[in-house]
Amino acid sequence: MLNLPDFQHEILSQATPILSKRHAYTRVDQTRPDWNQAKVNAMRYVLRAKFGNTQGELLDLLRGTRDAPIVEISHRDQFWGARPIGDRIEGQNVLGRLLMELRLDLCEHRSGDPVLIEPRFPDPQLCGRVLGAEEVMPEATPSLLI
Repeated sequence: MLNLPDFQHEILSQATPILSKRHAYTRVDQTRPDWNQAKVNAMRYVLRAKFGNTQGELLDLLRGTRDAPIVEISHRDQFWGARPIGDRIEGQNVLGRLLMELRLDLCEHRSGDPVLIEPRFPDPQLCGRVLGAEEVMPEATPSLLI
């Protein structure tokens, strides 16, 4: 939600992720106009921040998938996920693909080294703050489990 910092704060203040999602959909008509072009790189940035900021259980879980395919099973969202049909899946599975890309990158990353988190989409803002490239030092335990 570009240029809606107060509304972004409202989304982030919800008690659970599903409530945040539902609240965000109340103003979907105000989504940034270039969202379809920016959303994949925005998700890449969010996943890198989420997983790159921890050396705990969450990252261990991702690394533990080794080279197995990761699929976001969804019967409603064929862009981020895919639905099983017999012995195959149908959909783009963009979230699963981004997680596999991140797994490859973070598995090559040396434990304890800083992780570069860099937005690669135009006008990256959150709650009125411009997001820039930064190196984060991974924590020993996960900072956020969703």
